[in-house]
Amino acid sequence: MLVDISHVPAATMQDAIRVSRVPVIALHSSARAVADHPRNVPDNVLRFVRDNGGVVMVNFYSRFVVPESAAATILSANKYRELRKQIPDEREFTRTRDRYQKQHPVRLQPGTIHRMLDYIEHIAKVAGANHVGLGADIFRCFNAAGAVARRMAKSGSPSQ
Repeated sequence: MLVDISHVPAATMQDAIRVSRVPVIALHSSARAVADHPRNVPDNVLRFVRDNGGVVMVNFYSRFVVPESAAATILSANKYRELRKQIPDEREFTRTRDRYQKQHPVRLQPGTIHRMLDYIEHIAKVAGANHVGLGADIFRCFNAAGAVARRMAKSGSPSQ
């Protein structure tokens, strides 16, 4: 069994590493020093991961790894939390959130291989080369890949 620290705050990452008897894994996280998103692992935790024998798998979903996209995502999430506090009714919240999304779409900038290399290099520098891997936000990435394939099919472009 692996202990995945990808979806928890930095303090919880540290707590999990401190009590774990096995190496931890951040299955689809990256380095917070490169893009400041809560999903990404801060440098002090990267050192804990190294000492624990764990690994941080670089996420390649632009929402978490492109700094501008990470900032836009956080801004949007904060707005949704604010709306949730103001609107307790689920249906009304959903309608209001959907309206907000249409009026203020989150514009994600695409990631590049160079950005991924920045993450790999940073994590290797802080935690060590044996503690960095390649991961994905699998469902989102496959979803995005499917959307690209559908667009290509509609445009008549070859999909292979």
